[in-house]
Amino acid sequence: MADFIGSTNFVEGVARGVNGDTVTVEIFGRTLTAPQPDIPVSEGQAVKLVLRPEAIQVVEQGGQYQGVVRWSSYLGSLVEYQVEVAGQTLFIIDSDPRHTVIHPQGHEVGVQMLEDCLYILPGEESA
Repeated sequence: MADFIGSTNFVEGVARGVNGDTVTVEIFGRTLTAPQPDIPVSEGQAVKLVLRPEAIQVVEQGGQYQGVVRWSSYLGSLVEYQVEVAGQTLFIIDSDPRHTVIHPQGHEVGVQMLEDCLYILPGEESA
């Protein structure tokens, strides 16, 4: 489940591995690595990833995940997007001046998360 409140996305996932100060988390059927939170998580534990809209990039090709633009809005110095990934909507803010294309509704895009900018909220231990 992906929800966004204000300008933060929350995505449910599962910790698949812990290696010192990093955690491998599975979301949307693929894994990524995020910093270990202040309250450590263990392998198999349900977690929520906190994803700021600025920590997610829309890319023409590649990316960790594939998505479809459901909404986009050009706001001068930035573009806001709602991109559906694996049936869930992410709110993304693209302020990179190198990106000169505004992806329209229905356009397939890659989604790249800046792993060092992710935050994990521990959930319940799995049995």
